[in-house]
Amino acid sequence: MDKGLQKRLTALAAMDRDALLAEWERHFKTPPRNTRRDYLLAEISYHLQARALGGISTTIKNKLERMAFGGQSQHQGKFTMQPGSRLVREWNGKSHTVIVHTDGYEYDGTRYRSLSKVATAITGAHWSGPLFFGIKKQKGAHEKVA
Repeated sequence: MDKGLQKRLTALAAMDRDALLAEWERHFKTPPRNTRRDYLLAEISYHLQARALGGISTTIKNKLERMAFGGQSQHQGKFTMQPGSRLVREWNGKSHTVIVHTDGYEYDGTRYRSLSKVATAITGAHWSGPLFFGIKKQKGAHEKVA
């Protein structure tokens, strides 16, 4: 590790919570999810090291994600919902309820293969079903920026 990076990490470790919050604002455009000192220190330290040394490769990120989600990567477009679960979304002043089945979704008495088809039926326009029902966040919503 280069000496400049080591000095910055050592300086970070000596900072109090308020100083780390100020440092956070220098590096990220969004507020932190958590303001605990140990969280701020870990995130800022990782950010600095990733910028200086390179971050985790996409292959490793996907492997870690599969391990964390029981062998299923979020990037595979899969998410698990138990059959019988109900998804509720309000659209144009009306509440819409979808029932999850093992082989698809049921909305307003009709079966659909995908949530995107249900979202299209509700809105009349193409939507990502997981995004429409709030199961998946929009890309870039919480990305860190140098």
